[in-house]
Formats: sequence, structure tokens, C-alpha cells
Amino acid sequence: MNTHLEEAVCSGVRGSAEETQELLVETAELARGTGYEGYIHLKVMPGAPRHLVERGAESADRLSVNVETLPSRMEELSSTKHYRNDIERRLRWASGASPSSGVTTQLIAAGESDREVFDEVRRLYGRFGLRRVYFSAFRAIPGTEMESRKATDPRRDRRLYRVDWLTRVYGFDSEEVEGAFRGGSLPDDPKTYLAGRNGLRVDPSDASREELLRVPGIGPGTAGRILEGEDVRFPRRSRPFLEGQSRLDDFS
Repeated sequence: MNTHLEEAVCSGVRGSAEETQELLVETAELARGTGYEGYIHLKVMPGAPRHLVERGAESADRLSVNVETLPSRMEELSSTKHYRNDIERRLRWASGASPSSGVTTQLIAAGESDREVFDEVRRLYGRFGLRRVYFSAFRAIPGTEMESRKATDPRRDRRLYRVDWLTRVYGFDSEEVEGAFRGGSLPDDPKTYLAGRNGLRVDPSDASREELLRVPGIGPGTAGRILEGEDVRFPRRSRPFLEGQSRLDDFS
């Protein structure tokens, strides 16, 4: 059996939310019952009962509960969903069920400012211990009430992912990230912007992992190779360089 297969059942509602969730859970249980040991990412539907959320966590590696939007905009987008009752309550149940690979969510970036999205995402991480947040750009669906709304620039997704990685992966604290916002908006590459704005110098011969991760283009893998002396571009000897002058292509 293909151990890289992922659960890919459509999350459209069939009947009620409870009926749909039961079908999703039964699919995961069937896969496990037939010997499948690969990764299963299971969707939790708004309105799903708690016992099915907890039952799903027994078969799935990861649960996802999509918030879709900010609390202040839920009523505009849906007349049937309540953010606190339908979304956040399921996030709390999913987090409490402790699936092995954690809980994720998705947010569709539309009319909110980058700052509003960032603040809400940090709140969700802190309150529910999410593993990560996925972002999608808004695209209007023909025939819906929002079909005339302008699509979101796809570059915005990249900005949000990049600022999310600063705090989630690269070790930046929220105060550091504050410097990347210009009004309510982010630059296309927040990490490069902060490096140039701060004018910091990093010497790879004795820099710590935390210092290296502040250099544009250096991620955890490259930082580890530099520290182990395995990256020929940055031997562990005196060779200072200015963060703001580095290019992403140089450190990929």
C-alpha cells in the first residue's frame, strides 16, 4: 500500500454536518482498518459533534478546522455559521483530542489588512496551540453574492506566509515583526525588509543559529550546515556580511 497517500475526501457537506463528519471519520477508520499506516489529514466540519471530532483524532495524524475568515467578517460571508460556536469550539475540541501531528486551520485573505490577519493568526496560535495556518487568496465564485468582489493579489499569500514563518520557524518575536508593518501592510519580503531596516551585521564564523536565521535566504537547514561547517559558501571563519545586502538567490 502507498504509505504516502493522504486522505483527500471532499469536505462539501452531504446532508448535515454530523452526517458528513461521520462519513469522513469512517473513511479514516476504514483506511486504518485495512492496514494503511500513512499520513491522514482529516477535516473537521463546522457543526460536527464533539464525539466525532475525538473519534476522528484516533485515526488521523492531523485535524484541520478552517476558520476561513476573521470573526468580524463571518456574518458577511455566511448566514449559517457562528465563529465562536461553530469554528472556535471545534478548534478547542480538536486541540484537546491531541492528534499526533497537531491541528491546523486555513484563512482566506480578502478585505482585511495584513496587520489584522497577523493579529488574529497570533491569537489563534496562542489560544489553540495550532501547528500552522494556511492562507488562500480570495477568488470570487460566479453566481454568488460576492461575484463582483475583486480577487486578492496572490502576492499577498506569500507575504502572510513569510511573516508567519518569521515567528513560527525563524524565532522572531512579535515585537521584532512589528517593524515590518508599514501602516497595516507588509512588504513583499518581510525578512529582507527587516534585515535592511535594522542594518545588522552577522559574522558566519561565530554567529549563533538565532543570528543566522535573521539573514534573508538562510533557513533552518542552511543555518545548521553553516554551524556544522558543511556549507562551503560560509566557512566558520571571519567573513562578515550585511544582512540587508544579501539576496535570496545567494542562500537558497
